Amino acid sequence: MRKITILLSLFLTALFSSDSVQAQAFQKGTINVDLGVGLGVYGTSQSSTYETTATIGTVPFSETSSRDTTDGAASTVIPISFEYGIADKIGAGIDIIYNNYIISDEDKVNLSSVKAFDFGPKISYHPFNSDFYDLSLGLGVGFTSIKWNVVGLNNAESYGGSGFYLNIDIKNKFWFSKHVGLYTNIGYKGNFYGNINRDTSSQEATFEALPGVSNVTIKDEFKWTMHGMNLGIGLAVKF
Repeated sequence: MRKITILLSLFLTALFSSDSVQAQAFQKGTINVDLGVGLGVYGTSQSSTYETTATIGTVPFSETSSRDTTDGAASTVIPISFEYGIADKIGAGIDIIYNNYIISDEDKVNLSSVKAFDFGPKISYHPFNSDFYDLSLGLGVGFTSIKWNVVGLNNAESYGGSGFYLNIDIKNKFWFSKHVGLYTNIGYKGNFYGNINRDTSSQEATFEALPGVSNVTIKDEFKWTMHGMNLGIGLAVKF
């Protein structure tokens, strides 16, 4: 038993000594560039207000309605990230994320595409890494913009808005060589858009073409939020 204890102690000592002197995948001064592809699945909520004012003959007309709805959404995601090691276990960088939302067949009649762009800073903590593996926990907060392309009554229309996003993820990197590797990630993503205004000019023109109708103003505004999960895989490059 004593010999086994001594051998185990020698093995653990050699293991930790080896880890302490071998090259680490991430340390102060490391530069990481990641390019990948992923899938996002989200729950969404929308608070909308629709207001119409007009003059019919000589009589003013005004009508306002509002509603709250919930739904789901999914998107393909193309993320690009840049990170610099400001300490042996802490990195700071930038995320650039392109989102292309998947449109259901029933919505394709009126909706041609929904696309979003995210840009913002990110800080990561690397609790464990060796020469071939790197685990990081990331937190990102930044700017996001979104655009809907809609097939309107008379011509193609579009509307969009902006807001902020919150991203929390876990990323695993596996290095095949000193500079090239593969990563997988899973994380939470929340996007928050406020005061999105739809283009209602064609609707206003249609109503004003009616006999006796004038001074038509239509305000179609909503707030949209989404919470969900991202999964991804991609190429990792290290300098």
